This record gives sequence, structure tokens and C-alpha cells, in this order.
Amino acid sequence: MQAQSLPLTNLEQLVTKILTTRRISRMDQEWLMTLLNKQVIEPQEHDLVNRVFQNLQQGRLRVV
Repeated sequence: MQAQSLPLTNLEQLVTKILTTRRISRMDQEWLMTLLNKQVIEPQEHDLVNRVFQNLQQGRLRVV
């Protein structure tokens, strides 16, 4: 799979959806992991992805 990223607004929408519903799908996880495999991650992208993973680690999200 080639590392691609969506525009930041789409990433923000995805993170908002995940945190609002408190659920993350396998597709969401795969997309976020693809983003992390990029050579260069913008600071805003990093912060948004970090929020999701922190919530996962704290048990605030369900994997569906």
C-alpha cells in the first residue's frame, strides 16, 4: 500500500468522528497507520493521530 494522506481537513473530520463516536474501525486504523508510514508527517497530522492513539491506550475507544 502506498503511503498517501488526505487533506488535513479530512484527517480532522476523521479524528473528530472517531473521538465523538468513541469507535475506530479497522479501515480507520489502517488509514492512520498508512499516514504514520510517510517519511514526513506534518506537526498537525502528528497531533491529531496522537490524540487517537492516546484515547486507544486509555481505553476510551472501541475497535469495531
